[in-house]
Amino acid sequence: MFIVFTAVAFFGTRHDPEFSEFAGISPFFREMVINHRTHWWEQLNDANQIGSTAIFTNNIQVTFFAFALGAVFGLGTLYVLAFNGASFGAVIALTYRAGFGNDLLLGFVISHGVIELTCIFIAGGAGLLIGTALLMPGNLSRVDALKSRGMEAVRLIIGCIPLLVVAGIIEGFISPQPIPSVIKIGIGVLTGVALYSYLFLAGREQK
Repeated sequence: MFIVFTAVAFFGTRHDPEFSEFAGISPFFREMVINHRTHWWEQLNDANQIGSTAIFTNNIQVTFFAFALGAVFGLGTLYVLAFNGASFGAVIALTYRAGFGNDLLLGFVISHGVIELTCIFIAGGAGLLIGTALLMPGNLSRVDALKSRGMEAVRLIIGCIPLLVVAGIIEGFISPQPIPSVIKIGIGVLTGVALYSYLFLAGREQK
């Protein structure tokens, strides 16, 4: 859902910048920030500690929303994923139209983006566990299915919290810094390899 709406918003906005308004991007942001090629993320360097704390606090809130709104039969989770995906795609498209898309993607997003996006996907999965427990409880009662899948979903969300703190620290202290993009790409690759190695390999029993 996130990826689909990211793609729709990206291509729609690339064709017509006003399409970004459907993705929640205000005309003011488009006119005053994008069209003036403002590297707004560099403002984090004015107060990295405050910015980092605000970032991971906000990301944790979004994660909990994606999880908790699964109680609305999964529709709330889908909305959170769709909205965030559309906003991301629209902003990326606007920056490319203005000629500084690589500055945003490779100069800012890449270093923390792998962890952050992965947590969004995990939160979406947790929310849909709640939604499917209500819609498709299987052989269990809805209450029992909600208890069983709900505990699994809660574990997923709890696991996301330290990851989002790490992503917030990277986003606040490293991503906005005027350092070579190759270093930021390297950080994104290393954190991605470490994270997915853990997700795919941790807990497997030796045969």
